[in-house]
Amino acid sequence: MYRFLVIIEKAEGNYSAYSPDLPGCISTGATREDAERNMHQAIEMHVRGLLEDDLPIPETTSFAEYVAVIEVLDVNSSLNIVAAGRELTLLPSQIQGLRDILFPLYVYRRSPDIYPTTRQRE
Repeated sequence: MYRFLVIIEKAEGNYSAYSPDLPGCISTGATREDAERNMHQAIEMHVRGLLEDDLPIPETTSFAEYVAVIEVLDVNSSLNIVAAGRELTLLPSQIQGLRDILFPLYVYRRSPDIYPTTRQRE
């Protein structure tokens, strides 16, 4: 089995899909589900064609991750959050301190050495 990242985007009036690891392999659909289903079929045909032509299957090197960003409109104001059922107030200096601590941990946790390629073959 091969696994490839698929990106689905909302376009004007429809959805489009592609895989960064399979250049030229794209699909569209009236709905997100249609685009996903069509992309699945497009990838199957693409891989089948590569195998029939004795061409290599590209390595999967892409991955995706959502990144959460705390929006602070006024850097001089405090931030009220609820954590573990308790309301906490963070002062501006504490907010910056959290960024300084958490951002390096986030980057380290996402390093490529920790997340090897997602290509799998059974």
